Amino acid sequence: MGKFIDLTGQRFGRLTVISRAENAKRGSARWHCKCDCGKVTIVVAGSLKSGNTKSCGCITSERMNTIKLRLTHGKTDSSLYKIWEAMKERTGRQSCKNYNNYGGRGIFVCDEWKNDFQTFFDWAMQNGYKKGLTIDRINNYDGYLPDNCRWATTKEQNNNRRNNKYLTHDNKTMTVAEWADALGINNGLLRNRLRRGWTIKDVLTKPVTNRSTLYTHNNKTMTATEWAEAFKINKKTLSNRLHRGWTIEDALTKPVRKK
Repeated sequence: MGKFIDLTGQRFGRLTVISRAENAKRGSARWHCKCDCGKVTIVVAGSLKSGNTKSCGCITSERMNTIKLRLTHGKTDSSLYKIWEAMKERTGRQSCKNYNNYGGRGIFVCDEWKNDFQTFFDWAMQNGYKKGLTIDRINNYDGYLPDNCRWATTKEQNNNRRNNKYLTHDNKTMTVAEWADALGINNGLLRNRLRRGWTIKDVLTKPVTNRSTLYTHNNKTMTATEWAEAFKINKKTLSNRLHRGWTIEDALTKPVRKK
């Protein structure tokens, strides 16, 4: 008899072994396994180790559904179909790298979309979908539902992230990035001011007026130190370039030669 190997806790494809099952035959160890889809199934150890069994059967079902969808709507190569697939992946598959930020937080895809791409497609077409837009949840703590979703640019979606910092001034509340756009001030400059402990009023209203030389780039004016912080450039390197007569654009954008 071969040496018993405990597979509890190990992962095989979409299956995670949770406990040993009663054997049907002597010598053929069987295991209770939980699939990423939530279903618990019993699998022979050999099938797990060989890779012959990677799920409760949902992989096969998904492949069949994909074939069926390809035959019915012919949109499986479209950008919208990829958005639909990615949406289901990050909310329903634990092996997905973004699962903890979506499914792991209780974010879900409503049944009418999850089970029918055509329904999702129809909603998208009726609600302003265009190639290049991304699906954005209005309430970041709720799921993918028709009433909670919209189409947005990457910039708009970034402004709707749950970890964004909002600043309120003169009865207006916006993200740091939105304030930077509205005031024509570098986003990095505002964040640097916040990190230094400035009040919100000073962060948003205090002009860049100190004794240091001011430099203008892309219609924004800051000191060399502030430009260095905004562009993540060594202050001494930037200062040396400017002293050598470089333009502010070249000083900020040209790569540093490695010695």
